[in-house]
Amino acid sequence: MAHESGHHLSGHTITSGGSRPAIELEADKFSGYVLYRMGATQTAATKAIMALVGEKGSHTHPGRAERADAIRQGWAEACRQAGGECSATATTPPSPAATPSPPPVTASLPTPTTNAVPFKYGRFVVDETGKLDAAELAKLDGKLRDIARQHGTELAFLVVNDLHGMSAQDYAWAMLRQLRIGKLDLGNGGVIVVAPAQGQSAFAFAPGVAKLLEFNDPLRPIDRWIKEDWPMKCMGSDPDACHRSTSLLVPSDFMLNRLRELTWQIRYDNIDDIIKDADARRSLRKQGKDPDQSMDQHLGSLVRFTATVTDPKGKPAFLKINEHIVKDGRWQGVLVKTPEGREVTLYLQPQTATVMPSGALQKGKRYTFVGQLHSSGQFTTDQGVMQGNVQLWGFSYDVLD
Repeated sequence: MAHESGHHLSGHTITSGGSRPAIELEADKFSGYVLYRMGATQTAATKAIMALVGEKGSHTHPGRAERADAIRQGWAEACRQAGGECSATATTPPSPAATPSPPPVTASLPTPTTNAVPFKYGRFVVDETGKLDAAELAKLDGKLRDIARQHGTELAFLVVNDLHGMSAQDYAWAMLRQLRIGKLDLGNGGVIVVAPAQGQSAFAFAPGVAKLLEFNDPLRPIDRWIKEDWPMKCMGSDPDACHRSTSLLVPSDFMLNRLRELTWQIRYDNIDDIIKDADARRSLRKQGKDPDQSMDQHLGSLVRFTATVTDPKGKPAFLKINEHIVKDGRWQGVLVKTPEGREVTLYLQPQTATVMPSGALQKGKRYTFVGQLHSSGQFTTDQGVMQGNVQLWGFSYDVLD
């Protein structure tokens, strides 16, 4: 049950392609975490895997050793959070009743590594420094949990002691992947990292959150706080001074309210239906009618569809890839073709591949894509309506071949 819960929480159950080794290991790691919290020893946590799973893996499931190791990783992470005896020989973890849930803001984050098995960390706010106002951060934690519960968007706010030799930007992307913030298919997760001792801050927003917050700059007040408040108020002998400055650091309600604006529900499951709706709206306008009175707005809707990559590094071209969108490098144009032969444009963040189990897109391979509709591709000219590529902000992809 713990293993299957891990699949659900990470969004594995609503991606195409079935079981694959990478996502099975994620679910195994989560199960180890849960089993520790339920009072299982490390040996007990791996008992079923050791008894029932074969030594060799398959194209869908890893072998016994890999799966048992992922369970041990999750078990150890839960143990460290609880402050227990975490050696491999520990046999008496605290009972569930005796293991208090740690405060929402006091914790140490796992060391970022490229080969760590991702898993849901279960925290939205972490202060490794221990200097900030716990009440203020707990209030932020409550807001972020409410947004996740009611609107599906997950944002983590991490104040860290050590970037482990990485830039704040690279650390943020590593944590987005490793802590599995948001769901894989919807791109609805984000991380804000504050590293006051290193004088750095950064954010990593999965594509869905990046679109919601593209006109917000969460780092401006943070950088000012790092430069002015951290050395003057948090490094002195008066802890209350640092506590009072915490409200200047946390994300504004204005920004958080933006995270409530998108409904993370798939509306279209093929591209042709988008064009049919665009045609219907155009027909109503020709009749002098307002299409919004009888039809839902289709732009901004979420789309899931299957297509084959024809050009993973597409160049700007009329009716295909918008030069204005890709010129600063924040988005890359990708051309794909549906089974019906229709070409579609996806705009992907360069970092998307780092959080996708499938890795970088490969030309000629078939994927299931999820994205947000940017344009139906229709342009009205003196000669009539020209149909270009339907264009989407790419949120995720999952290899099928």
